This record gives sequence, structure tokens and C-alpha cells, in this order.
Amino acid sequence: IHDELGSGLSKIKFLSELMYTQAGNKQQLDASLQSISETCKNVIDNMRDLVWAMNPENTTLANLVARIREYSGEYLEEFPIDIVYDIPEDIPQTKITKEMSRNIYMIVKEALQNVVKHSKADKVSLVMQLHPHFQLQISDNGTGDINESRKDGNGLKNMESRSKAIGADLNITAIPDKGTSIELKTNISPVNSTT
Repeated sequence: IHDELGSGLSKIKFLSELMYTQAGNKQQLDASLQSISETCKNVIDNMRDLVWAMNPENTTLANLVARIREYSGEYLEEFPIDIVYDIPEDIPQTKITKEMSRNIYMIVKEALQNVVKHSKADKVSLVMQLHPHFQLQISDNGTGDINESRKDGNGLKNMESRSKAIGADLNITAIPDKGTSIELKTNISPVNSTT
């Protein structure tokens, strides 16, 4: 997150300085303003994520699931994409590591951003199971063209490296014209709290 904040602020500074040279070109000026607005939103989102991740009270399974629901609902609300949840009602307040919490959350963010950028989907399902192990599946009804995701940056690589960091299995299945499914499986070991 620190790197993302730094690059976001640098981009805002660069675009702000560039606007001085675009004073006579309304089209370029509008494009720069739009880019600044989007970058500011990303920086604010990253700050929220950082504050949330740093709060030790948030490193429970129940709070992680609540944050995933909150983020996914708010993020997809801006797009013509419906989301359906299949999540157990009673999520335990099991303490988990910050690393586990953060990496699972960031995998969800990357997956949903890929849906918006590449899938052309209008429906997403988010399914979660807790037993016999933690399992999370995000599926869409889009084009199923995973090559588009691979061409556009490090989204899939980031998900793969994050899953390895927490000893999780990550499976990505793409079927042309039927959609993409991302499935994460891991054992979530409770953290022993010390007083």
C-alpha cells in the first residue's frame, strides 16, 4: 500500500504541473482533471485499506468477511454489474494474522478489478465456505478471456504471489463466453491472543 500511495501522489503532482502547460487545450485539461480525480479516489481507497489493516481489532475472520462485503458492494455499485453473495451467516470472531487478512482482502480487490476492467460481465457471485477449510470463489459471467487480464499489468501475478505468501491454493478457470472463476483455498489457523 505504501508504494501505491507514493506512486499515486507522484502522479497527482505530475498531472497538476502538466495542467499549467495545457491551459489553452480544454480537451487535454479535462483529461488531466479526470485522471487526477481517479487517482485521488484510488489514494483515498488505499488509505482506508491501510488504516483498516493496521487496526489490530480488524484482524478477525468476521471483520475480514465484513470488509470484503463492504468493499465489493461499494466498488461494483459504480458499474452495471450485479453481485450475489453466498456467505455463511455466523462468521466467528476468530483472530487471524494481519498477513492472512490483508492478502485475502487484496486478492478479492484484484479479482473484482479484473472483472470490471476485462470481463464485460454483468453478474458476479462471491461464494465463501469455512469448513473443512476456508474457501472463497469469485465468478463472473463475462467473456472468459484471461489473456486480457494478463496483458494489463500484474493483477493475476499479484494474486498468485499473495496466495503463495499465505500458503493458499489459487485456481483460475476461464471458459470462453461463459466467464472466469477464481477460487482460493487455505487453512486459517487461529492466532493465540496474549494478554
